[in-house]
Amino acid sequence: MWSHLLQIVSMVLGSLYPGYASFKAIKNKDMKEYMRWMHYWTVYAFFSALEMLMDLFVYWLPLYYEGKLLFIILMLLPQTQFAEYIFHAFLHPTLLQHEDTIDATMAKAVDAARGHTRELSISMLMRVKSQAMGIIMQMLQAVQRVEQQATGSVVTTDVRTSDRLLRSDGAVIEETTTTVHRTEEGPPDSPRVLRSRTSTGTPGSQRKTYTGK
Repeated sequence: MWSHLLQIVSMVLGSLYPGYASFKAIKNKDMKEYMRWMHYWTVYAFFSALEMLMDLFVYWLPLYYEGKLLFIILMLLPQTQFAEYIFHAFLHPTLLQHEDTIDATMAKAVDAARGHTRELSISMLMRVKSQAMGIIMQMLQAVQRVEQQATGSVVTTDVRTSDRLLRSDGAVIEETTTTVHRTEEGPPDSPRVLRSRTSTGTPGSQRKTYTGK
């Protein structure tokens, strides 16, 4: 219970109050306060990342939550200038030394994320198209039943579509094939009508065969 109370106090003091104070600094265009809270948020961001690991492994240490609250209070007090000290003594030299490596890694991560996002978007569109074809098939089946009841003829439908999604390197990401057969048979005293369509070959070059009777 005590640890949960300390976590709530830490969240209020570490996030809500600095957030409002930053708003005031931006509103009043106070550059001194603006720089102060920029230092605070930079230190707090790295502290939060480290805190996630500490909460998993060293939460059992005595006065652990009290120590985190004390750290936040020290960063908040303008008299201590604790956040500015940590930034200039530790964060600024470390980030400046590894800045090029960090920028290159982030650029690669962004490019990879864009590629995966594009593939995911295309895959979702293909699934939507497949579901739409399923709805169309159900509508055609409903029309067939109406025609059967009205004319007494046997009516089925055949539509075949095949979509293949390729990556830039030529690898197949997803292939969707939908088939519906259409056969029309007239009254007993009329000739039987049968039409079928078959498509074979690669997506770029297909061979189509039509038969009729």
